[in-house]
This record gives sequence, C-alpha cells and structure tokens, in this order.
Amino acid sequence: MEKLVELFEKYKMWLILLGVSVFGVVSVFYLMFSSSAKEESFKQISSNKVARVVNSNVANSSSKTHDIYVDIKGAVKQPGLYRISASKRVGDAIALAGGVTEQADISQVNYAKKLTDQMLIYVIKKGESNPNSSTVSNAALATADSTSTDKIDLNIATKEQLMQVDGIGEKKADKIIEYREQHGGFKQLSDLKNISGIGEKTYQKLVDHLKI
Repeated sequence: MEKLVELFEKYKMWLILLGVSVFGVVSVFYLMFSSSAKEESFKQISSNKVARVVNSNVANSSSKTHDIYVDIKGAVKQPGLYRISASKRVGDAIALAGGVTEQADISQVNYAKKLTDQMLIYVIKKGESNPNSSTVSNAALATADSTSTDKIDLNIATKEQLMQVDGIGEKKADKIIEYREQHGGFKQLSDLKNISGIGEKTYQKLVDHLKI
C-alpha cells in the first residue's frame, strides 16, 4: 500500500496532466458531435421549409397560370385581343385595354362579371344601344342586360368555366370533362344525362346555360 502511495506521489503531476488531457479530448469530440448534429438538424428543418415553400409556390402558380383570350371592343382606349388570367374580371380586362374612353357609358358595364375564354367585351358609348345577338353571335357582352345570355360550350370549356354554372361543382365538372375525353366530345346536350349524378331534373337546370 505504501508503495502505491509512493508511486502516486511520484507520478501525481503526470496523472493529473493525463486526466486533464483525456477530459479535453472527450470534450472536443463531444462538442464536435453536438455541433454536427445541430447543423444536420438545422439543414433538415431548412430543407423542409424550402420544400413547403416550393410546393406552395407550385400550387399557387398552377392555379394562376390558366390563361384565356378575350376580345375587347367599343369605347376603350386600346381595343383588341388580350390574353388574361381566367380568375380576372371584366374590370381587369378593360384596364388591360387602357381603360374606357370619355364616350363610354359605364353605367352599362358589369365590371364584376367573371371572364370566360373567347369572351367579347363590348363597352357601349353614351346614347348607343346594346349590340343585338345577330351582331355579336355567341359573344358574352360586358353589359348589365346581357349576362343571362352567356352559354358555355361543353366541348371546349375548362373545369373552371364549367364550375361557373349554377349546379356544377368540382366533381360534376370533372365527370363532364372525363365523359368528353372518353367519348370524343358531346354530340348533343342530352348526353349530359349519361353522366352519373345528372338526372332529368339537374339536366333541365343546366341546359339553359350550356351549348354544343
């Protein structure tokens, strides 16, 4: 026992230095591992956030990239054919055409009307009567008394356009497009009744808003 004490006293300083060195090495490895783990965790969190942002942007862009064409005529500063997002309204289209002229009768314009593909927006002048159906056949006018005459073509309408019809929700719109693709289009309006969920009552409700 005395020899052990003597050896300890003799090499005490070396033993202390060895202990400090071992503790230092262990501490360095612990800090390195801890820092690496935190960095990896931060990278994973950042990656997840980026993925969510990218997915969100893709989803948003997909809903905004559907464009249509509208023909703007009458009392606007820059009449012509314009490409515009399907989510826009008549007011947005008119603004795209430079706005209305001083001669425009804006009391007859429905700025809130939803746009549809191939739509004709005709802004009448003060004192001018609304164009009749023979002048603008199958056109959707932007005037207040013409909104009820708009009809959507079953064979070219997009899902968004079909859903504008009262009685057609997302599921019915999908079924209509699926039927159209499987059968090479609709031959007559009554073909709608071949679609599951569209009976005679629903058909009569929809038929006045659709065309072939």
